[in-house]
Amino acid sequence: MDHIRATLLAGDMSTTAMSVAARDAEGREVFATIPIRGTVTWHGAPGFDLDPTPALLLEALDEFESQGWSFRGEEGTISFSIRQHDMVLLDRDGKMLIPALSWQCNAATAEVQELRDRGVESSVGTIEERFVLPKLLWALRQDNTLRSRLANVMTSGDFIAWQLTGTMRLSASDALSNGLLDHQRGLAAEAIATAGLEPAWFPPVVRSGHPVGVVASSGKDEGAWSTLRNRFGLNWSVAAGLGDNHAGAVGCGLADEVTIVISAGSSGTVTRQCPPGAQRLGKTLGFEYYDNTLLLMMLADCAVWYDRFLAVLDGPNTTDHDAANADAAAISPETILPITHETRDGQGGEIYPEGFASQPRGVQIASTQYAIAVELLQLIHTMAHEVKNAAAPVRCFLLTGGLSRSPFFQGVLRTGIERMQPDAIVEVSARTDRLAFQSATYGALINAHVAGRYAALPDVIRAWCPRRNCSQPDPSVHHALSARLEQDLPFLARPL
Repeated sequence: MDHIRATLLAGDMSTTAMSVAARDAEGREVFATIPIRGTVTWHGAPGFDLDPTPALLLEALDEFESQGWSFRGEEGTISFSIRQHDMVLLDRDGKMLIPALSWQCNAATAEVQELRDRGVESSVGTIEERFVLPKLLWALRQDNTLRSRLANVMTSGDFIAWQLTGTMRLSASDALSNGLLDHQRGLAAEAIATAGLEPAWFPPVVRSGHPVGVVASSGKDEGAWSTLRNRFGLNWSVAAGLGDNHAGAVGCGLADEVTIVISAGSSGTVTRQCPPGAQRLGKTLGFEYYDNTLLLMMLADCAVWYDRFLAVLDGPNTTDHDAANADAAAISPETILPITHETRDGQGGEIYPEGFASQPRGVQIASTQYAIAVELLQLIHTMAHEVKNAAAPVRCFLLTGGLSRSPFFQGVLRTGIERMQPDAIVEVSARTDRLAFQSATYGALINAHVAGRYAALPDVIRAWCPRRNCSQPDPSVHHALSARLEQDLPFLARPL
């Protein structure tokens, strides 16, 4: 059997899975997902033991090789998308001092306020509890022996790149979103020192996608990491990885400054690019997007909310999503029922109207999809106004994520967007394979291919992320949705 020679490998390590993709020079792709292992807590905070990480990657490589793929004999590039805000602390021997505290660790409330009072946000931007800068300060206060033993601080993505190459670097993508870089995207040494921390703990900064080093055939760790390294030929390199928000936007197809990407996945995210120097209203979070800034707004409950509803309706893991979407598409918009939704302390809470449970299945599903779409439309409206002096107005809206596969959900979003902006282009991904809805994994794959050649990124995204027009509801449904949305979202009466 002829081997398929991989030239690119990408991994996305989330809180639930390690998703891995490979691609060859002819554009053939393969994908696998392995359930995450190593979930732990430290002083009550959620984190991850990274010891299982090489085994997860090896499991994916085994699956690929069983399908005829090979990772030897060609030059190749590896890139990762990792849980944004993971924090790794290493001692002088390169051993982890504590588990990698994840984005779910929000214990540093007092530290955030302390850092704000000291003025560090003036040089690093808005900080939040999940960021490495305040989280590191919090961790050192939980164990007073850590400071004397601490040698290096990095993210989980940087840790993986170091294990593969033997070179320690701090990837700008994740570092910027953790309060570790200044506005010039260099290490925020002054802010770090102001926080009472040591700038020398942090490795040199490397720009996203630029080479970290070549995969080494040997290193300090001769265990599973060594086994993983030896699976590659001598010419594989590792590109500085991306935080998952950055990777997700790349993989969704965000190629220019006039496009807003709406991803209706576990979290609903609305993203756009913002060029340097543009004025902003300050209602969004800012992350690195190569030479630009990635603006992001998030609906923490999106597909998570929908899955919670389906678990009550059908029981866990029993819903036929295609059938459910067909049920929703068959109802008349006039039958949609109002649902109130609130999120407190990270937990979603929905209030359903009286008699909701006795309604036909299609009405229940459509009402829930409609309610989620309405919340996303509010974020889309805010994002469309966020950049005050944009060179050109937003004109394209790209829908992606699991819920976007529902024709009814597409119809609600398209109707609402076109009410905001009558000349809007509303599109969805034209891909139909397993990677179509694995945007962070696919973004890491594109990052590996671009390898720091940022000028090539728009052309690569357009070639690798084909789009098609979003489904248009028939005229009667469109009219009914338009009237209902104007009732629920009064700003739709005032186009952009």
